[in-house]
Amino acid sequence: MRNRKGKYVTIKDVAGLAGVSVATVSYVLNNKKVDRITDETRQKVLQAAKELNYRPNIAAQNLKSGKSYIIGLVLPRITDTFYAEIAEGVECAASEKDYRIALFVTHDDLQQEKKAFEALANMRVAGILVSGIRGDIQVEENRLFLSMERQGIPIIQVDRYYDLNGLPSVSNDDYKGSYEMTKWLIGATGKKVALMMPDEKRTAMEMRSRGFIDASLEMESAQNNRVYRFTFSENNDENMRHCVDEMVAEGYQVIYDVTGDQNTIEVIRYLNKKGLRVPDEISVAGYDGINLGDYFTPKLTTVQQPIARIGAEAVRMLDEPLSGIKLGQKSLKLENQLVIRDSVKIVNK
Repeated sequence: MRNRKGKYVTIKDVAGLAGVSVATVSYVLNNKKVDRITDETRQKVLQAAKELNYRPNIAAQNLKSGKSYIIGLVLPRITDTFYAEIAEGVECAASEKDYRIALFVTHDDLQQEKKAFEALANMRVAGILVSGIRGDIQVEENRLFLSMERQGIPIIQVDRYYDLNGLPSVSNDDYKGSYEMTKWLIGATGKKVALMMPDEKRTAMEMRSRGFIDASLEMESAQNNRVYRFTFSENNDENMRHCVDEMVAEGYQVIYDVTGDQNTIEVIRYLNKKGLRVPDEISVAGYDGINLGDYFTPKLTTVQQPIARIGAEAVRMLDEPLSGIKLGQKSLKLENQLVIRDSVKIVNK
């Protein structure tokens, strides 16, 4: 922290105000018990640090101890409520273990992700929690992840993950969530269901697609239900709108969008603009369970992920090997649940 003259307050400044040695300040601030340091001296040091508004130099601590207390968090966006809730879970869990978070946002751009990883490597972070970018870039992104591992920087994949790269991941049970929602939609509406999803090969989306297909087969609806893929764009809804237009033109009255609730809310807004009332004329369900879904009109029927817990468990998974605890599992899939609200018209109860 800077003092009133704009200079950073150092441990020497604290020692000068307290009238003790730099070594004594170091012992006190690091809570090390030394017999020769009295309680009176300890209080003088703490009072001096408080008056000067002293803050430790984290980078210097990392270099001296050989251990980093910074975790990199790389997310595709922070304007999406889902990732904001992930970040909140990460921050709360990291704070409990005395880690700081260095946040980078990629906007689903591989070059931005590379720059983020380079910066985090230079910061000598303890590890990186990453939710990768959309698109068919699996080989190149995996190469980036594995290059960090070779530098001794552990990687934990959060939400968006690839099974084949062998790196640890924390997510929800995408297959089960999609399977259960598809069965419920078919039974509750009595209509054919269109699955809407981004055109990407990431494991999470493939599991959601597989759950939809398997449930459709089990419910003997496979010949009527269909998967629609579109190219997702953060700042342009044109591809989403074309996909919705196609589903509506082909007579689908139930849309199950597994892209994420933020996108699903935009789907409903677009349907409203087209003059189609949700759920009276067309039903829509999503996947994520962000808080916004409970405040939107109509309230969103969705698959509820334990979003904040996913972030918290990623911190735990990273911290265990750093603390000398053997990593118990490479992949953690948390349970989800169906949340039935108002965006689906229920015919069969």
